[in-house]
Amino acid sequence: ASFVVDHDSASGLSIKTKPHGHGDVHSLIRKSGLSKRWSDKGLRWVMFFQDTNALVFRGIPAALGVAKENKFSMNSITVARRPGEPKGAICRLEPEKGKGSKDAVSAGTISHPVTMNVEYNQLDPLLRATQEYPDGDVAGEGTGGFSPFPGNINAFLVEMDAYSKVLERSGGLVPEFVNPKYADAKKVAFKKPTRLECMMQELPRLFPAEAANRVGFTMFPRWLVCSSVKNNPTDAVKKMKKTGHPESASSGEADFYRVNRKLLSDLGCNIKVDAGIDTYLGVQVKTGARVVLSPSFAPTLCELKKKISSPNNVHISSTSTLVLDGERIQLNALKLDGALRVVAKSAQNVSIGTVEDKKVRFFEVNNKGHVVKALDESAKENAKNSPPAIVIRGYKAEIIEEDSRIYDNNATDKSKNIVLC
Repeated sequence: ASFVVDHDSASGLSIKTKPHGHGDVHSLIRKSGLSKRWSDKGLRWVMFFQDTNALVFRGIPAALGVAKENKFSMNSITVARRPGEPKGAICRLEPEKGKGSKDAVSAGTISHPVTMNVEYNQLDPLLRATQEYPDGDVAGEGTGGFSPFPGNINAFLVEMDAYSKVLERSGGLVPEFVNPKYADAKKVAFKKPTRLECMMQELPRLFPAEAANRVGFTMFPRWLVCSSVKNNPTDAVKKMKKTGHPESASSGEADFYRVNRKLLSDLGCNIKVDAGIDTYLGVQVKTGARVVLSPSFAPTLCELKKKISSPNNVHISSTSTLVLDGERIQLNALKLDGALRVVAKSAQNVSIGTVEDKKVRFFEVNNKGHVVKALDESAKENAKNSPPAIVIRGYKAEIIEEDSRIYDNNATDKSKNIVLC
């Protein structure tokens, strides 16, 4: 090992440094006294997630219910995984016969069976060393080309009592590992300096046998809970060709809108889930109406059903933008071709359209809406002169016209029940 000089620094003489990994969050939570404060407040669960994946919040309520019902000490949110995909896999590991010991964690092994994540660069050699999976990380029989092991997306719930005990027992120090990133297929040149790191999802390695036996996972459709934003447009194009998932700013935003379109469509609303394909700086994304359903409006599918009384009377064109923000909004009858934003932050009830005694009164919105303009790939100067948030997406959105209804404490209309129709 050796130090690496950061030639991009101002002086050209700085030493490159890298973080130790997000596994340090556990020791920091213990050292700060945060875990004790959570316990003293009576909190029962703690959720860990990565901020690159906004969709994960759609899965948390269901994952929490599964964890509670099954008395899990930890429950990971997972998705189907393709063999070779750079996602860890949830596996049940058992110690080699005769090699279990109390010092197993510090030695980098395990002393009792445990369900946990195995990082993608370690999965294939681990499987090849077993009798059950001599071919390594390959598709399972009857899985449609997917791995038999669920894909880890670094989102999990931990039961507070088990978490507090393991932090006191271990100090929250999860084992370290090395994950080299190679620049070539022969794996003889590094893409970037390699480091010792630790990962937050390796927490089960610290659990005693009783808690380790209560570790589980909940698998969700990928479209519902996973669309990471972690690649620039150039790398996203390569990732898209390799895995089908570009995991970029443009795809992450498009997938966020798509989830809401699909939820509305599944309930019976008149809205196309996939209206077409757009390309931004080489990254292809599925397009359609841009729909934002805030957590205050409907955090779960069950709540969404309650908020839409007559889904067949909801019509949204594929070029429209719809934002609903507020728990007192009821969507009854809407014809939208343009942009509509309804925000209800006060005690007022807001009904969008009415359906009474089979008589339907639509709230109709027709305006020029929002327009998305792609950056010209050949106009490099155009990209350089744009803000980073625009460049990383490959497009910019412009509000041409919008029907905006804001109901808060400053609203001029003080009526308790507001009907838009």
